[in-house]
Amino acid sequence: MVAVGKFGIYRQTIKVVKAVKLDEGMINPSVIRTRKNPERWVVFNSNGPRLPTYSAVPPRIFLNVFNKMSFPKKSAFCDLGAGKGLACFIASFYVSSAIGYEIDPELHGKAEFLREKLGLKNVGFINKDFLAADLKPYNILFMHRPFEENLVELMSNKLKETKSGTFIISYRFDKEIENIFDPKDYTEQYPGLWKYVPQPLLPTIFVFKRK
Repeated sequence: MVAVGKFGIYRQTIKVVKAVKLDEGMINPSVIRTRKNPERWVVFNSNGPRLPTYSAVPPRIFLNVFNKMSFPKKSAFCDLGAGKGLACFIASFYVSSAIGYEIDPELHGKAEFLREKLGLKNVGFINKDFLAADLKPYNILFMHRPFEENLVELMSNKLKETKSGTFIISYRFDKEIENIFDPKDYTEQYPGLWKYVPQPLLPTIFVFKRK
C-alpha cells in the first residue's frame, strides 16, 4: 500500500480503519471483556505479569499530530502495546519503519494478519512485553494506556531509558500524564501551553520530547 500526499494518506487511512473495525467485530468475548468505555477492552488471557488493555487510537487525532509535528521521514516509530496495529499502520505513511510490541498472542496475531492484508511492508509486530525491550532504536514512541496496574511508576521508569531527543506521543491519562512526563526530563512539543486551556478543550493526545 503506497500513500502519496495528504489525500493519499487519508484515503489509505480509511482503508486501514475499516479493516481494523471489521476485525474488532470478531473479538471473542471469552478472550476480551468490555470496560466502562465501550471502545476499551481488557485482555485477561495473557500469561504476562499485567492485564494488557486494548482500544484503538482515534485516527483523526493521530493524523493531526503527524501533520502538525512533521517528524523526520527517516523516523523509526514504535507502539508500546500495539493491539491490532492501527497506530503502526497510520504511522507507516509518515515514517520509514513502524514496529509494535504486543504482549497478548491473539492480538499480536490479529495485527500480523491485518498487516499482510493491507500490504504494509514497513510495519512489523513483536509478541513481547515492551517493558523488557530496548526502546533506544526508536525516535518516536506511542502509548495508549497499554495496561492498568502501576501505570505511572512503570511507564515513568521505562521512558527514562530512552535516548535524548526521543519523541513520545501519549494519549491523555487525565492527571496521570503529568506524573509520567516530569518537566525536568521532557519538554512538551504538542499542543503546547495546554495547562492554560480549559479542560474540555484539551486535545486527547500530547507529544513530549526527551531532554
